[in-house]
Amino acid sequence: LMLFTDSTLRFYKEKSLLKTHSVGIKLYKDSLPPSILSFPGKVAVDRSSQRLVIADSGHHRILVASSTGQLLHTIGGSTRGRQDGSFSEASFSSPQGVAIKEDVVYVADTENHLIRKIDLSQGRVSTLAGVGTQGTDKEGGAMGPQQPISSPWDLTLGTAGGAEDNVLWIAMAGTHQIWALFLTDGKLPKGSESKAGMCVRWAGSGNEENRNNSYPHKAGFAQPSGLASAPEEPWSCLFVADSESSTIRTLALKDGAVKHLVGGERG
Repeated sequence: LMLFTDSTLRFYKEKSLLKTHSVGIKLYKDSLPPSILSFPGKVAVDRSSQRLVIADSGHHRILVASSTGQLLHTIGGSTRGRQDGSFSEASFSSPQGVAIKEDVVYVADTENHLIRKIDLSQGRVSTLAGVGTQGTDKEGGAMGPQQPISSPWDLTLGTAGGAEDNVLWIAMAGTHQIWALFLTDGKLPKGSESKAGMCVRWAGSGNEENRNNSYPHKAGFAQPSGLASAPEEPWSCLFVADSESSTIRTLALKDGAVKHLVGGERG
C-alpha cells in the first residue's frame, strides 16, 4: 500500500496535478503519542545471543532488541534515504526482510532496491547488492553493487555448494523470482560456480504466474514476499510465501524443483 501510494503521488506530482498547500485540517494521528513501531514488516531471531532484529518499516529503520524487549541498537532514522555509514548516518526506505548471524544483520531494503549489511560490532552499514533504482534484469550474474535488483521483500541465509551460510536467498518480489547473493564462493544446485559477491537469479521465469516445474528457471511466482529455510531432511527446501498466487511453495535445495504445498490453484 505504501509503495502504491508513493508511486501515485510521484505520478501526479510530475504532471503538476497536485497542490501541496496546507488545508488547515488536523489529522487524528497528530493527536496520538509517538509510536515505537510503525508497520513493522519482518522479524528475525538470533538464538545464540537471544537478540531480536525488527524491520520497523514505517519508520525506515532497523531495531535490535534483547529477548526481554530492551532496545540495544537503532539503525537508521525516521525518514527514508539510502545512506551508508554509521548507525546515526545510515538510512533505509521501507526495509522488510532481515536475517542475522553473529554480529551481522542482512536487510532487504525494499523501496531502495538494495541488500544492506549491518555490522553490529563495527557500528557500520554498507550496501551488498543493488544500485538504488528498480531493476528489470531477470537473469543477474553481476557483482552485487553493479547488479540492479527489484523490490527485495525477504531474505534468509542458506548454503549452496560452499561453506555453511555462504548465500543469501532473496524473495525478489519485483521480478517474481528467487535470487541468490553469494557471501563466499559457492554453486547453485545444478548450476555453475559463483564467486563471492555475485548476485544471480535462482528460480522463477520472471513472469507473474503460479507455475510449478522441475526446472527452477521455468517455474513462476507472483510477488514472493516471505522465505523460510528448512535445510534438514526430510524437507531440504525453501518455503516461499507467494503472495499474489495465495500459495506456499517449496523450492528444493538439491535441484531447484518448485512444488505446491498449500493454497491457491495448482500450477
